[in-house]
Amino acid sequence: MILSFCAGLAATPQTTTADSLTPVLAASASANLAPVMTTMQATVVYGTNHRPVIQLRHRSPPTAAQVLTTLGAKADQRDSDPAAETFITEFLTRHYQAAVGDPKTIKADFASLAAYFARYPQIIDLIKALRDQNLTLQYRAETWQTEALGNPYEVNHVIVYFDTRMGAQLLYQPGCETTPACSISPADALLHELLHAKLMLLDSEHFLATGAMNSLYPAEHEREVISAENRLYDAMNQQDGLSRPLRHRHAGELLQVACPACIPVKHLDAQNAEINLSLQN
Repeated sequence: MILSFCAGLAATPQTTTADSLTPVLAASASANLAPVMTTMQATVVYGTNHRPVIQLRHRSPPTAAQVLTTLGAKADQRDSDPAAETFITEFLTRHYQAAVGDPKTIKADFASLAAYFARYPQIIDLIKALRDQNLTLQYRAETWQTEALGNPYEVNHVIVYFDTRMGAQLLYQPGCETTPACSISPADALLHELLHAKLMLLDSEHFLATGAMNSLYPAEHEREVISAENRLYDAMNQQDGLSRPLRHRHAGELLQVACPACIPVKHLDAQNAEINLSLQN
């Protein structure tokens, strides 16, 4: 008996198959680096009984102009490691299973992904851990999804379905439609799927113990992946001075972009759109 479990990046909480993804939209423009993070603000107020009450609210996300201002703040810490870049390109190429009809841009997109990933030691470590695992990368249009193949006792293989021109909006605060601060690039989306793969393959005993192979939506596994994603994004944010959105639930909306390191923005004014596009890899 062969069982499979699928987990998608931008699925609704009820299901995790490709059919559950929210409609794909084409972003009007895209920024090339990750955004300043949104934060929670706490305020203490006193009710009618004079007892203190803590009110939590999200601060407004930074504007596109503010995000662009941060791009050069730590430019010297965003230099790519040539040796790591070569290693990551080889990893992506070796695990990629080409199919008839795949975009001709994938080879160039892998080079762009490698240049981006090679800036961050945490990503290099993640890819090194997966280097010799039974992992396949397959292109599937408008999809970010990870599938574990095996039985109730072991995970035999993992397939990551990807689209290097599909980013995602993960947060929906007021103002998110005009700033990249609520979204992630395809490159960061791939990291989410590789974290799925790492837990499935390198900690398969725990993965199986949660009943993930027998569950349509294994909430515990998804929480663990999102927690790992937040830790990774936060480490990247500390290094480059920017911030990818840190989230608490498994939901989002897929948006088309022009390059693997581009962050989707639904609406930008012409000036910001021109600045953002000039920064693309």
